[in-house]
Amino acid sequence: MVGWFTDICDMFIKFVGTGWFHWLIAAIILVAGSVKNTHFRHKFLYPAAMILIVFFCPLVYGTIGIRFLNGMYWRILWLVPVSVIIAIGGTWLVMRFNNYILKAVTLALTVCVIAMSGRPMFSKDNYVPAQNEYQLPQVTIDIADAIISDSLAADTGAYPTVVVPDEMLCSMRQYTTKIRLLYGRDAYAYIFNELEEMKAVVHNEMIRQTPDIGKLAVYAKAKNVDYIVFSSVNHKGYQDINMHGYEFVKNVDGYDIYMRQED
Repeated sequence: MVGWFTDICDMFIKFVGTGWFHWLIAAIILVAGSVKNTHFRHKFLYPAAMILIVFFCPLVYGTIGIRFLNGMYWRILWLVPVSVIIAIGGTWLVMRFNNYILKAVTLALTVCVIAMSGRPMFSKDNYVPAQNEYQLPQVTIDIADAIISDSLAADTGAYPTVVVPDEMLCSMRQYTTKIRLLYGRDAYAYIFNELEEMKAVVHNEMIRQTPDIGKLAVYAKAKNVDYIVFSSVNHKGYQDINMHGYEFVKNVDGYDIYMRQED
């Protein structure tokens, strides 16, 4: 149970971040809680407190969280009306002062704490200009089209099963349903069940800079993987897969595509 509580605390720390924001929330909740306003308490404060109690309960995490919310338990914190509490609590905090100068200073400090606690969302780290009408990385589209075209030329009669680097897992799925990925975000336990052993082995090799090509090829063929995509920048030594049943197709935007050879 101690281990469960430690996991919960780690998730909470990651959720609130490393800034001052969570301290501001705690201070405003304490201040707002002292205000004799039953409407605020009943509508916002008590429900928020109840959600936090449920979230920090190890028994809830151990019986429900691990089983049904594996990897997503922290999203319970989305139910806490943080913005509303800060807005109302912050307003009441400012209104507690009769002096207009103190009101202005308190408001300015509150705004500064909020602004300095985070980073601008609309930055080049989070957003880039759209490269196409799908608003997806162009490299994903180019590679998907190349695989689909090659698969149609091979006339396999079925959608190909493909293994791609992690950076394409989500965008490849968003772009087309004509490619079946061996695994997606479930590789990181975002889905309820852990990845099955063979798929996990393939993924573990794909995230290594120098994958064990022999092991990768054996497990990929066991799962009927038709194409494997390697990054010519991030992967090393993968060219030897030619000796393990996969042949080079083409290089697309810095990624090498290999197709399974007929046995």
